[in-house]
Amino acid sequence: MHLLYTDETNLDPKQSDFFLYGGVSVNANEGRNVCENIAALRAKHGYKAEDVLKFNTRQRPDHVSPDVHRAIKQEVIEMAGQHGVKLFASMVLHDLAKDPDKARRFGINSICFHFNCFLNRESDIGLVLIDTFNEGDLREVIREKWAVGLKNMPYSKTMGLSRIIGYHIAMIGGSHLCSMADIILGALSFAINNRTDAAKEAVVSALLKQLAALVIRNGDDRVSELSLFFSPKVITAPPFLSQYLRLHDFFADHGLAPAQSITNFREY
Repeated sequence: MHLLYTDETNLDPKQSDFFLYGGVSVNANEGRNVCENIAALRAKHGYKAEDVLKFNTRQRPDHVSPDVHRAIKQEVIEMAGQHGVKLFASMVLHDLAKDPDKARRFGINSICFHFNCFLNRESDIGLVLIDTFNEGDLREVIREKWAVGLKNMPYSKTMGLSRIIGYHIAMIGGSHLCSMADIILGALSFAINNRTDAAKEAVVSALLKQLAALVIRNGDDRVSELSLFFSPKVITAPPFLSQYLRLHDFFADHGLAPAQSITNFREY
């Protein structure tokens, strides 16, 4: 069984151009080892039992220095790669999504669909644990996913996600795996948001190099849509198309060439 912890980032269109919804999966057989490793890293770096471990530097405990916080995040990502943790991410331009709440729901759909595809490849089953959020009705989302799956697919009104055997609510502080997901998705978010900042190029490159160990790749070494997905799949407006193309090229320039093409016509 695989566990998928999902979360959102880049929610505010004033702070970022792309909304990101993602997930981090771990084989349940590795879950205990991952948690024990994170607990050991917390102790090593002086985290107290009640301290929250997240990517955002501003949310670190007061007694943890920025350098220590940076070190533990790096070690968590490296450890995740060693234990076969996989990254799932869906990105949509805020100018196209219009509504962050709607973007979240589409993001959850995409990540759950891709996780189900991954489970098919692995001939396995999985649980989805969705980080809590204030806007909208999370319980409604969970009920719909379990009862129906996906709605309004290109070739069918509904599509069940048969490999997923349950959907549950998660929250930071409820598991070391939640912290791991927050750090990994936070690293991807930071890279996307600072991709044009020359002063942060070294940090961005380092983060993407660490994340490279977590992505799912196709046979040609390009990153599968399961790990890097651009939504929607058809972008007709030239100004929006160019923004997606630049983000696509950004990943390619850092060794994460996406398998998904950015196009203004339907290929499916």
